Amino acid sequence: MAVLIISSTILIFGTLFGIYWWAGALRVDREEFSANVLPHHFEREDVNIALVSVKALYFVPANKRDAIRANWREVLGKHLERLQEFHTLESAGRSALQFEIDSQPVIGREENTFYDSDVTQHGNPEALRRISKELEEGGYFSEARDGYRVFLILYEGVGASGSENVALVSSAFLALPEYGAAATTILAHEFYHTLGIPDGYDLRTGRANSNDIMGEGRARPIEKTFISSDTRARIGF
Repeated sequence: MAVLIISSTILIFGTLFGIYWWAGALRVDREEFSANVLPHHFEREDVNIALVSVKALYFVPANKRDAIRANWREVLGKHLERLQEFHTLESAGRSALQFEIDSQPVIGREENTFYDSDVTQHGNPEALRRISKELEEGGYFSEARDGYRVFLILYEGVGASGSENVALVSSAFLALPEYGAAATTILAHEFYHTLGIPDGYDLRTGRANSNDIMGEGRARPIEKTFISSDTRARIGF
């Protein structure tokens, strides 16, 4: 009987050791593989995002001069710093985010109704498209000396939208107290579109299909949301 107990004990410990060794080896292999993958754009693995260089500016339609927010640079800078911290944490330090903010507002050639058109749902992508075109024509879009260039437009109007290299966020989302808890998250959500990361919710119904910052987590404070492990794997974080 004693021999049977000893044999069983050896067998159990041997099995556990084998599982530990196998699982441990598999974990190390994954870590080594991940370390060899450079941070990259979600849809373009040849685009390195180890350094993301954000140029931010305040765009004001011609008829909104009187609505210019006196502390816009301070407010925008605060939220960009929080985005910077979140990005460093979620990328495990593998991707750095640096930013610069233009010193003066950019006054648009047109009134807000031109930029917004009649379609402001889904984040007002029409404003993003029209403002981006005007800024590009005006020479505001410049190449970064280092890193992957992203342009962030603080808009004195409505909407929040992001696409390749360019994101737009209404100043109201960052300045008004009713958006306070999730303000940086709104900014971050649109920023991650510039890295190619898609929405994690149905655009028609608004129903989330992910729990992270691109889905259900887009309404949480930045400290309580995250980038999903699947997305991190697909961008080399």
